[in-house]
Amino acid sequence: MFKKMALVLATISSAFAYNMADININGSDLQVSGTTASAMSKTTTAFYTLSYLTVEDEYENKHTTIYGDMLLAGKQNKVFNFGLGFRAQYVNLDSDSVDDFACVPLRGKIYFTLPVKAVKTVLSAEVAYAPEVLMFSSDFTSSSDTRFELSGEVIENGFVYFGLRDLELEPEDGGDKVQLNDRASYFGLKMEF
Repeated sequence: MFKKMALVLATISSAFAYNMADININGSDLQVSGTTASAMSKTTTAFYTLSYLTVEDEYENKHTTIYGDMLLAGKQNKVFNFGLGFRAQYVNLDSDSVDDFACVPLRGKIYFTLPVKAVKTVLSAEVAYAPEVLMFSSDFTSSSDTRFELSGEVIENGFVYFGLRDLELEPEDGGDKVQLNDRASYFGLKMEF
């Protein structure tokens, strides 16, 4: 499965000028992503991302998410950038009591380049939220993915970063929210080419 995703991503990304590979981990979670971009106009760029994420909850259940993102970003600014888009997401839950599901969360991302002269430093925040109308599940009414990252360019086009991630599901029965990831913090490496 991963080989097929990598082959498709490599084929698509070869047609565009901007590409990025990304991996982030913590003690129990792993995410691998590839991003490519295409200029839609003089003022708008479309970013396409394919990701594989596996997380472990507090009960040591493994949950796998595969998603594709599209994010439209405004004209690139040296200090502040933002984008809006959507995500097509499939979630495989390691549970006998609930079914796997799909959803189409709406997505927003903000980037701030901090005024640090020694190392290019970027602070970003991202939210992907699927209300009930965008959930294809009999067990959950909403899904949210919230992230904050601080990255630094340690070599040309090479970034290390630290982030916080919160993945939650709202159950159909109105009970407590389901926390998909036990550990919120992670670190990673991004390479642009």
